Amino acid sequence: MTMPTRVQDAMHPRAVSISPHDPLTAAVVAMEELDIKRLPVVHDGRVVGIVTDGEVRRALPTLTEGLSPWAFAARVGRVRLREIMRAPVHTVTPETPCAPPCRPCWTAGWAACRW
Repeated sequence: MTMPTRVQDAMHPRAVSISPHDPLTAAVVAMEELDIKRLPVVHDGRVVGIVTDGEVRRALPTLTEGLSPWAFAARVGRVRLREIMRAPVHTVTPETPCAPPCRPCWTAGWAACRW
């Protein structure tokens, strides 16, 4: 596997994003159906945050709360992604060169790096 020279060489051609105004349920469904762990949160064409499977798990009510299915769905439906997303996020353009710090992530096959 060769190291990409630019960010666009490592990007997925069809990134899926979500709105900060969307409910938590929208992120759960997208992540489950697409088998992904991260969703960029986009508002007015700009990335304003990211939602990971960790944020989603922390926002879900626990089973020990003993909620009925209706109460569980109601609570989850009231949470908006702007309340749980990580922000701000650092972004680059597709033409940005892949820097040496990206090398360990790329060679390990990771989809994303956290510094």
